[in-house]
Amino acid sequence: MAYVGFDDCGYGYFDEGHYLLFSEDNSHELLFHYVVQDLSCLPDLFDQYISQQMDIATFKLHDRPGGDVAVDQMKRVLIDAHPYYRHEVREVFIRAIGDYFNDLLLYSCYRQDGTIPDFSEAWYVERITALLAPLLKLGDTYPSDFYNEYLERTGGNAYTAEQPDDEIETAIYGVPREMPAGFSREIRTQREIYNMLYFLLDIAAPGLETLTTPQRIWLYGNIVASSGSEMTVPKRLSLKHPTLYQSGHDYSRAVEHSRELDDKFYPLYALGKLNVGRDGIPADMEETFCSAIEHAREITVNKPYEEYRINNLRQLLYLELWSMLQDKVMVRKCRHCGKYFVAANRRIAYCDRVDGSGMRCSAIGSQQSFQKKMASDEALLIYNRAYKTHHARVRKGTMSKEDFVRWYSEAKLRLDKARAGELDVAQFQEWLKK
Repeated sequence: MAYVGFDDCGYGYFDEGHYLLFSEDNSHELLFHYVVQDLSCLPDLFDQYISQQMDIATFKLHDRPGGDVAVDQMKRVLIDAHPYYRHEVREVFIRAIGDYFNDLLLYSCYRQDGTIPDFSEAWYVERITALLAPLLKLGDTYPSDFYNEYLERTGGNAYTAEQPDDEIETAIYGVPREMPAGFSREIRTQREIYNMLYFLLDIAAPGLETLTTPQRIWLYGNIVASSGSEMTVPKRLSLKHPTLYQSGHDYSRAVEHSRELDDKFYPLYALGKLNVGRDGIPADMEETFCSAIEHAREITVNKPYEEYRINNLRQLLYLELWSMLQDKVMVRKCRHCGKYFVAANRRIAYCDRVDGSGMRCSAIGSQQSFQKKMASDEALLIYNRAYKTHHARVRKGTMSKEDFVRWYSEAKLRLDKARAGELDVAQFQEWLKK
């Protein structure tokens, strides 16, 4: 169980002890990085791992299971995608295996031509325990938990593949229509979050950029129906921000500051028991109250603290997108690197990320825009060449700064006329050569 708290600066992800695990600021770089990561290798790696533990056709366990290499590869892919997985990778793996095993049982029993023999709880627990073996800890109840989930989906009944599809659909919940794949939940989450960015927040999305935010929300909600348009999480609102603890930080100053606040506000605690709205501040508290008001003037946080209890990455990212909608954040894809970024206004088309050449996308974009502009503007092109030639003369000392300023002023006037069609470009070029 973990929590995420939102404030003006972004969000913090922390455990039950308020120990901060990671945080995201208002640049939303973790989100933008996540949606473009390649997770397509996960199903194949997952299949490698499962096939080394069990025959998926007969559900027979192998005598010498393996798969450690595939597990390590899957962990790296997930952890590289988002810091959430760095802290929750064991639970994500366990959930992926449990979901897959239950889906495989349902598919084998109700979709394939053949059936597997009737099985007992012991048969089920033996196999799911073998699949979860590298991940289980003493005291874990995951094998029996997944068995109970399977019974809930099937109603505890034993149907076979001979039963007609229409009867199965009304009796069994969520029977896969095709062979299950590993990590389908994680891949579906990434696709869903990417789509939400595009449909709800991308200010350059073709056709959508003309809609208001409520109109875009309505459109997307009707496109995805109930599959991805809603989520339920416990929420706590607070007018006071809790202290989050982080490894390596010295909290002595924070503790001292907390004590100073307690000392300052202790005399005012009695106000909570009085009807101040009707009777006003008592005379013996006015001085202390005025001092507290002066202290409040130093505070810059301007919205209440919101905290949610979450169980998976989808909930975390859904909440992040929801906060972006509420804050009217504008995003678009950088025209150079192709990744999403937060745009301060609608005119900005390039982000400030640094590419492999060591240059920022914004600088590269400016160069490309200028070069493109010159390529289609002959007068500007020849003017730019002449400008560089004259500026070089100033640096070499063969032309005075005064002469350069006079030349520059005249050149700009003639450039404007040439671009307006009032001066022939060839004549402009001849003048620049003088």
